Amino acid sequence: MINWSRIEAQYVSGEKTLRELAKEKRVSYSTLSKKASEGGWAAKRKKYRAEVESEALARARERGLKRMDELLKASEKLMDAAVEAIQDNKQFKRWVTTGGCGEGASETVEKVFDKRDTRAMKDMVFVLKELTGILRDAYGLQTPAQELGEKLARERISQVKAQTQKLRRENGDGGKESGGALILPVIDEVERDEE
Repeated sequence: MINWSRIEAQYVSGEKTLRELAKEKRVSYSTLSKKASEGGWAAKRKKYRAEVESEALARARERGLKRMDELLKASEKLMDAAVEAIQDNKQFKRWVTTGGCGEGASETVEKVFDKRDTRAMKDMVFVLKELTGILRDAYGLQTPAQELGEKLARERISQVKAQTQKLRRENGDGGKESGGALILPVIDEVERDEE
């Protein structure tokens, strides 16, 4: 006796074609094809694959969100540690020194001097810059330069639109927007210098 439900399950959840299953189960292809057609196996397979794909995407999204959350927490901890280090008045005046203590032995100690460790200061600036970038990217925040760039771009687009409408009115089409080419005004070198 042929177990059609088992063959259907193998087809719906598997990768084999109907011909491959017919050969493997020693069933005629036409009979198997007819059963598959009557039972809507192709639609079931498509639905199954869509569900599997959807579940895989949901798991990947969840892992990604979890990973991003871990990254943000780590970045925030590093930022807190960096801020704490900066608030220490002696942070950049500490030096690790090694000195002899007799009989060929040496001792490594930390000492505070008046001279600042500029390399440590540069390293801290680099760390803060990187952490700030990570947090800005994660929270979708823009730098002041990016905000200014967007503002200037919006203003320039408004100027071009106003100039285009003015030219259209002058050309007799009432300043209405229509399909076709956009007429951009020529900007003289003098105008550029003024901006």
